Amino acid sequence: MQKIMHWMLAAILICGSTAFTACTNEDNPVTPTDNLAEKIIGKWIFAERNGEATPTNKKRVFTFLSNTKAIVSAAHTMVTPEDTKWLDHIEADVAISDNTVTLTMHPDEHTTMVDEFNITAIDDAEFTAILKVTVTVDGTVESSTENNIILSKLDTDYSEDIIGLWRGYVTSEEGSEFDDGEEHQWEYKADGTYVYYIQDEDGNWIANPGQTLSVYFVDGTLLATRWVNGGIESREWWEIESIKGGVMKWKALRQKEDGTTYVATFAMLRVKEEFEQSDKQVIDLSKLTGDYKAQNGDILTGTNTRYKISITACATVTLANATIEGTNDYDYAGITCDGDATIILKDGTTNVVRGFYEDYPGIFIPEGQTLTIKGEKLGTGSLNASSNGYGAGIGGSDIRSCGNIVIQGGNITASGGNWSAGIGSGNGTTCGNITISGGTVTATGSGEAAGIGSGNGYGSCGDITISGGTVTATGSRCAAGIGGGGGDGTNCGNITISGGIVTATGGEYAAGIGSGGEGTDTRPQCGNITISGGTVTATGGGEAPGIGTGYRGICGDITITSKVTKVTATKGEDAHESIGAGFDGTCGTVTIEKGANVIRN
Repeated sequence: MQKIMHWMLAAILICGSTAFTACTNEDNPVTPTDNLAEKIIGKWIFAERNGEATPTNKKRVFTFLSNTKAIVSAAHTMVTPEDTKWLDHIEADVAISDNTVTLTMHPDEHTTMVDEFNITAIDDAEFTAILKVTVTVDGTVESSTENNIILSKLDTDYSEDIIGLWRGYVTSEEGSEFDDGEEHQWEYKADGTYVYYIQDEDGNWIANPGQTLSVYFVDGTLLATRWVNGGIESREWWEIESIKGGVMKWKALRQKEDGTTYVATFAMLRVKEEFEQSDKQVIDLSKLTGDYKAQNGDILTGTNTRYKISITACATVTLANATIEGTNDYDYAGITCDGDATIILKDGTTNVVRGFYEDYPGIFIPEGQTLTIKGEKLGTGSLNASSNGYGAGIGGSDIRSCGNIVIQGGNITASGGNWSAGIGSGNGTTCGNITISGGTVTATGSGEAAGIGSGNGYGSCGDITISGGTVTATGSRCAAGIGGGGGDGTNCGNITISGGIVTATGGEYAAGIGSGGEGTDTRPQCGNITISGGTVTATGGGEAPGIGTGYRGICGDITITSKVTKVTATKGEDAHESIGAGFDGTCGTVTIEKGANVIRN
């Protein structure tokens, strides 16, 4: 199902471009409806337009909270041919006069949408109206349409019930032409993101590596999803029929290019989370009498200040109010992963992991392996990871290189020790790729190390990719917030931001996003920087831009596309550019696409 159906008609603001002019207020006068302000309160969804059932991709949901406020959602709203809006619970002002209800909303600073319902009938189940929609962009009317519509009352909202892991098959009236016959798996999260899984050659479910954006919303029964795979954005819409007894059923009325319609359905079973497995064990760390190697399904709780805690290769372990911190008397990290590992932060719990010996990080993942950290269903669990000396909060240290780090959810704070990144490598060592797709992440480097990226002095990391979540990264002196550390030979790979809310602050002589600064023999550097989505705020230190190179640093090409929500780049004192090369630095080509919302300070 993860492909756009090209034969679907483009949706416009009121679910269709056909203007309806035969029925107007003058042609069909109506009698004012008694107590309309009371009767309209609640959640309503498009059911019919001009006497025909409304296709799912053209539906909108209106939630009237009072006689002055409403919430509006729509999966695909075309303002102009070049501008398609994603309306996820947009606030609207409401005015009621006689039988006319007017909603005014502002999806962005340029666009005003006015929906005027001339209601002809209303009861507890549905209301009928002539709906006029006017869209104004920068003071110019872009479209004005009028249609006869019927809206149905919704008594159910599935926005919380959908959260979790689901697996199932699609069927449709069109048969094999549209049925792919494959089993699909999604994990819907409370923060509005989701993970789409595919099966590898061994039949194991893995997150689709090509998917860089995965967001959704549910309003009432309407489910809207959008994703970016291979650089192409796609959208898909469903109506949730029911979620009951671990079974979720969807349906959708699809419309083809020739105007004909068909029905697609989807039935899924809820999949138990890893921590709900029958072989799970609750391990009270305060009762340990020796080192412990956590097994798949273990739940770790309690406090450990002495013994080594490791995670066996390929295991998934849950932290539930676990505290692991010790002193330099013990030669190991707070948590040591023996191979690929997944750590789940149980909802509502607070977890603390600090490295024991000074030359170890808080959480260590060996080279060539991948550590994945994610939240439970609601994503409310927290983790505070730090070093006890010269290691990263999560990653490597001054004597140990580390593997890949993936963060999918949870509330995570990572603080680096001397010369080490909050998330990434230590002094003179390497780190694999760093990927963040969700959660709230705060990372701080220390002693010329990046917040997220490489440590000091020939420290390096692979590519850094951020596609979602709220990320705040702060570099120390000469180190980027996101990117390279300071000093000779530090470097990082390509930096790609395609979503989320990202705030990056560089230390003195370093970019907010990009390379560190002040190399003497070998200049600090980073690869290409691409920002194609999200809200990004980048602030450079003295003599450095918000995005680009630090003092004497090197970076590749910088590209900011028109898909970004907003990019604010602020240069440091005495810097020449807010985006580009720092003082005595070298930068590749800077490309800012036409229409990109970029502010340079």
